[in-house]
Parts: sequence; structure tokens; C-alpha cells
Amino acid sequence: MHTWICLKAVKAQKLHAVLMILLSSITISAHAYKFTPTSMEYMASTPMCRAALSSRVEDPAVRRGYAVNLPEEDMHVIALVGGWHYCGGAIRILRAKSTPELEKKRSLMEKAIRDIQYSFSKMDPSHWWTVEMVSSLAIALSELGKYGGASEVLDSIAVFHPHHHRIAATRGMLAYSSGEFQSALEYFQQADEFAKGKVAENVYFAGLAAYKLGNYELASSYASRAKSLNYPLDGLAKLLKNKNNQ
Repeated sequence: MHTWICLKAVKAQKLHAVLMILLSSITISAHAYKFTPTSMEYMASTPMCRAALSSRVEDPAVRRGYAVNLPEEDMHVIALVGGWHYCGGAIRILRAKSTPELEKKRSLMEKAIRDIQYSFSKMDPSHWWTVEMVSSLAIALSELGKYGGASEVLDSIAVFHPHHHRIAATRGMLAYSSGEFQSALEYFQQADEFAKGKVAENVYFAGLAAYKLGNYELASSYASRAKSLNYPLDGLAKLLKNKNNQ
């Protein structure tokens, strides 16, 4: 038992060391939280992030309207790590992706990385929320061209969560964005397996990767499964329909 605890501590130290090396080119400093999400951004956030963000709203009436009931343990984690920093960072990533201006996009991604690192540095890496944080961090790093760094961050957290579908799916996203569609398909299939077929997003993106590879029969199968799981996007189905009409 003592050996296992020591090993866990060593792995945690290694993970934080990896992150500090990767983020050395980006200024990391203690900073006051200054971020206000739009109502739509707030509602699109996870329950943990809605709770974290609502805790920083100054207007009591608005805070009550945004209130989220979470277990006391989760609220304690949010307070302990300043979870609102991570949640603000996650929203900045989405803002950056929809921004056409390169300098503004880069600035938003760098701010997102600072925010995520602030919260993550205080987390126990074995806690489930670290998977969400590191997945967001990997996406931000890849958007800045740090593909090796994004992969290394995922490798480091996978030591603590070896069969988590979110890690495999993030690897799939990175491969897909790089045009490596065969690798993307394999990662999304792995994510689907880890999630026991219950996460529609993994199924949908496996279908997109299969479509890119020209395997339309497999893509159609995934499109049908994603629909049965109530996935809201129908882009893959439209691509397949257009292909059949050609």
C-alpha cells in the first residue's frame, strides 16, 4: 500500500513537471479571476462549471438563478482548486475557435491555458475532473501548434485514468484535426468501447472519420447509432445523403 501511494505521488509530480515544461513559453502567474460568461455559455457548460461560475457572480439574484445543486464533495473541490478558472478557460477555447482573427485566437488560447493550469495545478490527478481539464488543455495546446505537447499531456494523465473515454476521444479529435483519419477512427472506436457505447459524440465522430476514409457503409452505421443516442448534429447524415445522390 505504501509503495502504491509513493508511486502515485511520483506520477503526479511527473505530470506537473511535464505541464510546466510545456507551458514555459506562456506566462503563468497568479491572477485575479476576471471572466464573465454569456448566459448561453453558462447554460452550455457542465454542471461542475455552472456551479463554479455561478459562485463568482456578484449579483445575488443572478447567482440564485444560476444556482446548481451538487454534492458537497464536488463543491469543496471547486473551492479548493478555484474551479472557475478552469471553466473560464474552457469557454475561452470555444470563443477562440469561433474567432477568425489569428492574434485574438492565439491570445484567447494562451489565456485559456493559464486559467486551466491554475486550477489543474491544485488538483489530485486521480480525480475525475482532471480528465476534463487535461482534455481541454490538450486541445488548446494543439491549437497553438504544440501537438507533441498535447499528446504528452494526455499520456501523462492517462496513467491515472487508463480507460477513460474522454482521453481516447481527445486523441481522436487531435488526429482528425491533423488529417490522420485512420488513427482518429481507431481512437474514437476505443473511446466508444471505453464508454460502453453510451456516448453519442464518440459514435458520431467515429462516423465522420470513417466517412473521410471512404468507408461509407461504416459511416452510415455510426450515423444511425448516433441518431439513436439523440446526438443533435446531422452533418454526417447529410454528407452521406449527398454522396448517395451523386
